[in-house]
Amino acid sequence: MFQISFQQAKAYLDAGEDRMAVACFRFRALYTWRAIQSIGWLGWCHEQGRGVPRDPYTALLWYRYALRMCSKKSESAWIEQRLQRLEQENPKPQHGSEVRFEDALCGTIVSRYEEPSCRCSFLEDHAVCNLPPGVPYDMAAIYLHEEHKEREFKRYHEGSPTPPDRIDETFRRDFPHFRLRIERGTGVRYSHRQEGDCYTMILPAAANCDQMITREAIMTYGTKLMIEAAKAYLLPRLAYWSEQTGLKYNSSGISRARNHFGICYTGQKRILFSCHLIKYSDLKIDSVIIHELCHTKVSGHDNAFYDFLGRHTTRAQYRKEIDSIPESVPYDL
Repeated sequence: MFQISFQQAKAYLDAGEDRMAVACFRFRALYTWRAIQSIGWLGWCHEQGRGVPRDPYTALLWYRYALRMCSKKSESAWIEQRLQRLEQENPKPQHGSEVRFEDALCGTIVSRYEEPSCRCSFLEDHAVCNLPPGVPYDMAAIYLHEEHKEREFKRYHEGSPTPPDRIDETFRRDFPHFRLRIERGTGVRYSHRQEGDCYTMILPAAANCDQMITREAIMTYGTKLMIEAAKAYLLPRLAYWSEQTGLKYNSSGISRARNHFGICYTGQKRILFSCHLIKYSDLKIDSVIIHELCHTKVSGHDNAFYDFLGRHTTRAQYRKEIDSIPESVPYDL
């Protein structure tokens, strides 16, 4: 199933795609370890009537749920303020024992407050979820995501209108050691084939690049391919430079990091590279690799570290390559 960042969910809200934003906040409430901000914003959407009918009582329930999960005061200050204001208003439930609503990812859902609780069933045109008393009615969407991660994705594509013949070329990539192409297939799942450093992503027959759920899935699957390419190129390169410099490490790996391109845990001698490093030239890649290898001996970035680094690389060339690499990567392939 595709992944959605909090920044992307918030971007949907800022762009006026309220229903999609609400669905993304619900999705993150289940699949992320620290989902306090997403749950808080879900309450805000109910309070303001963004993407869902305005319902202060349901907003109050979501705010309370977020605070129960929160461990840091700094994360919960704004949620506490909105909760206190709603508690003063003392809103009443606007729904009875059954609520029917729409979710941009799950479709039509019927929530029922009855026993046995937390049980989901799927009918031909909608899903039914039994909930325990005192929880937000749209928590049913979260339970449904958990019950059928792939079912909702497959059903969305099969129910889509006939897609346009064109394939969005904005996802075409041509980097030094990673190339990506996209074409339409005949099945209902995403797949790929590889020819050297060129990966061709094959979309489902009904995929439509104009739909946000398809674009998110392309982003997620494309990142997986980039990780695969990074493992094939960066890790052998790391082994080569380790042998050349005599700097040993115990383990290595590839991450999805966007705020750094390499990190070394000096005590463990474990080195991790961001998959996005593969977008750059050999000189830049080698500069980052040697930099992290030097951290297996010296931590920090003081004069002692750069003196040690100078034994293994030309300082001027190193600075030129390192300084030209951005500090972070935007939300993109």
